[in-house]
Amino acid sequence: MTKKIYESILFDMGNVLIDFDPRAIVSAFCDDKLTIELLTEEIFLKSEWMNLDRGSISEKEAEASICLRLPKSMHPLVHTIFLEWPKTVIVREEMIPLVKQLKSKGCQLYLASNASIRFYEYKDKIKALDEFNGLLISAEIHQIKPDSAIYLSLMSRFDLEPESCFMIDDRKENIEGAASVGIDGTIYDGSIDHLILTLKAKGIL
Repeated sequence: MTKKIYESILFDMGNVLIDFDPRAIVSAFCDDKLTIELLTEEIFLKSEWMNLDRGSISEKEAEASICLRLPKSMHPLVHTIFLEWPKTVIVREEMIPLVKQLKSKGCQLYLASNASIRFYEYKDKIKALDEFNGLLISAEIHQIKPDSAIYLSLMSRFDLEPESCFMIDDRKENIEGAASVGIDGTIYDGSIDHLILTLKAKGIL
């Protein structure tokens, strides 16, 4: 059987190109353990954060909604976190050589990420994106992974064929969502060496 040829590599962002650790983000603004746990839960693990990624709610609306569940004494801290969290973004520099290697092999590179419009405040810190052919952010199209619609939008926007794409994402459900429209992929577990072996096995590297 002829080996599949992958021409386009689709990258997730959180925990692939950058760290995304809600507890660490909150910890940058607070050192009380109980407060950290509470704000991590209320800010990042409830519906508001997903709706920001979907682009269906403003930051002001999200902040106000979250504050309804919290004591008034915490409202200034919530406001500070909303205002300043993009400054806490940590880039995974170890991905840059791999991205450049993929580019040198002739691969087309695309970002497909659940992210709010605040992405543009830290985008320039992610130097790997300089090599990318295109970026798709969920908030801009009001679709989020793992819904099949966002993958179809990616295919349409950049004139890609699903069978020629390979996705790298840290979440199983997102890889399954991609598979539902015919896109192969792998779950990134944080090991760059394991990812490289996977890409070699697929004939990409």
